[in-house]
Parts: sequence; structure tokens; C-alpha cells
Amino acid sequence: MRVPLSISALLSCVLVLGLACDEDAVAPNASTTSDAGVEPVAKERLTSLVPREVDAWKLQSVVGDVHALGRGTISSATAVYTRGSGDTARKASLAIVDGAHRAAAYANFETAWATKLENASLVYSHVSIGADRAVQIVTRHPVTVQLHVLLANRIVLQVDAEKLAPDELLAFVNALPLDALRALK
Repeated sequence: MRVPLSISALLSCVLVLGLACDEDAVAPNASTTSDAGVEPVAKERLTSLVPREVDAWKLQSVVGDVHALGRGTISSATAVYTRGSGDTARKASLAIVDGAHRAAAYANFETAWATKLENASLVYSHVSIGADRAVQIVTRHPVTVQLHVLLANRIVLQVDAEKLAPDELLAFVNALPLDALRALK
């Protein structure tokens, strides 16, 4: 018999160490998992939805991938953007993940959503992206910002950057074809 992970164990596993958890060890959330999983959207389809430019940010690379997760797979597209050059250069990343209704694919988002924390160095706050749930995580030392969005209880978006105002990450989400992403099956 497996015991569901506690929030602290899940945070250690997923957020801090960045490790994939066994999907059977993560209790599924009814809002994100409707069955034991489905076929993920093709990685080529996800990469085709990545914007080539976001405001003054230029796309440097985009990689599509399929990842084994538990007894199935998930797909993703990860893009890296740059703005400026030299000492003023900034870098941001955008990930689009089709969790294919596999509970472990949503663990990072669900943990962040459930976290109520604000202290001297870290702030979690809920953000609205239409009818979809989103969480913004700001680390103050050094300043890093993450925005996690769950679209249509299936597609997870994650935008990461350093030394940016939190509102600047919304430009990446707004540049995406959100209706097309919500409609993916």
C-alpha cells in the first residue's frame, strides 16, 4: 500500500529537487485528472503553438519532447527567449506541457496552488487567466518570477525569468493562442 505524499514531501520532490514523482504516489486532484491518462498531444503540435516573438523578446530555441511518466507519457514544448544583449541581456523560458490527465504531471501546479505563503524571500499568489487557474511565485533574493497556468484542466504553462516584474510574464501567456491550447485533445 502506498501512502500519498505530504505537501512537504511533494514540495521537496517536485519543487526543490525537480524530480519526477511516481504518479501512483501523488493523490490525483479531481480538477485535473479524469482518468488514468490519455494520449498526449503530439510534441510537434505544441511547438507550433509557441510564439516566435513576445514584445521585445526573441525566440532563441524551441524543443518538443515526449516524457515517460508512470505508465504513460506526456508531451511538452520548451522555448527560450532573450531580450537585449551584453550586461543588460535577459532570458526567459516558456514551457507548454500536456499532462495527458496523469496526476503526477500536475503535482507542481497543484502544490503551488495550495501553497499560501508570503515571507521576506518568497511569495505565492493566485492570478486569473480568464476562467483558468494560475499561480505566480516570486523569489526576492535573487529576484526570480514563475507563472504557472492550468488551461482547461489539461495543459500546464510555465514561464520563468529573472529580474523581471511579475506582470511582464503575462505577456508570454497573452502571446499564446490560449483558445487553441484549451481546445487540444
